[in-house]
Amino acid sequence: MKKLFKTLGYVAASIVGLVLLIMIIAPIVAKNYVQSNSNELIGRQIYVKNIRLNLFLPKLSINDFCVKEQDGETDFLRFDNLTVRIGIAQLLAGKINIKRIHLKSLNLRVEQDSTGFNFDDIIAHFKNDSDTLAAEPADTSKSTLEINLNDIRLINSKISYADNSV
Repeated sequence: MKKLFKTLGYVAASIVGLVLLIMIIAPIVAKNYVQSNSNELIGRQIYVKNIRLNLFLPKLSINDFCVKEQDGETDFLRFDNLTVRIGIAQLLAGKINIKRIHLKSLNLRVEQDSTGFNFDDIIAHFKNDSDTLAAEPADTSKSTLEINLNDIRLINSKISYADNSV
């Protein structure tokens, strides 16, 4: 019996160690991948200072995030912190329960001129990606996926729109 508890202790410690390792390595890999491949992902440069993942809460935090304009100099979208918490128990039941979305110091600049908006290139980038995929028949079956969103906050944020076509 003593040997069983010792073995279970080693297994539990290994699982906790693996989860901690994932929590440390996954955000670093994600940050490096997004920054290195942002032009391929959305057609613009993305900068991220820090990503943190806590699988015990579960919580994801992204700090100092920025998407540049096409010129590569001007900020299109920037925020200081995005925190997302999800309910893990509901996820196991096939439901998505987002407990919290807090977005701090968002600054989004939307501009329009006679040719369109300053984000049209991002939309075109995704449209071109989907055009290259093989056409698949639409799934007409009903989905029972339930999504709950709670506690959504924009804190000290600014969304600006400028019509430069006039």
